[in-house]
Amino acid sequence: MFSTAGQYPAILGTFWLIFLMWTIAGVVIGLGFFRSTGIGFSPSRPGS
Repeated sequence: MFSTAGQYPAILGTFWLIFLMWTIAGVVIGLGFFRSTGIGFSPSRPGS
């Protein structure tokens, strides 16, 4: 994908883009588990 070290900005930008994508995917999946009542991780709500 990259052929020379002179492409450092592209390498760094690609790394951060992939890192951001995986972080967003992890947050979405984590929120799905957190809010699932079947798994037992749902937040307790007063009065419910």
